[in-house]
Amino acid sequence: MKSKTSKIIIPLIIIVIAGILTMSYVFRAPENSVANENSVYSLTANELFTAFDENESMANEKYLGKVIEVSGAINEIEKTDNGQLVLLLSCDSPMGGIRCTFESEQDKVSKQVSQGTTCTIKGKCSGMLMDVVLDNCSLSRK
Repeated sequence: MKSKTSKIIIPLIIIVIAGILTMSYVFRAPENSVANENSVYSLTANELFTAFDENESMANEKYLGKVIEVSGAINEIEKTDNGQLVLLLSCDSPMGGIRCTFESEQDKVSKQVSQGTTCTIKGKCSGMLMDVVLDNCSLSRK
């Protein structure tokens, strides 16, 4: 009787441990970096903001969820409450800009940029709130 129980319990324990390890990996895995992905579009901060400002639904269809490269002057550099680096690229509109949130290499990026300088940033477009939002950004190597 003992051998039948152990034949059931041991594989069950192995399955539970494998499940726990898999779930731990999935929920702790960092978001895929866009640094090594090819960008679908390359445009200026003005072009991107204007596209969303003039027709947000069409811009969402075109850019939402896609990796894009945006060039522009850095208007603001800030850190969020949870420590993420955020660069705001300026555009001609006083109503907004391009908000670029960096998920990794934040210290390296903050040493390479300063307010007023122009840079090219690659990120995944998340749409428009007040600003057009790019997530998981990296400095583009051009």
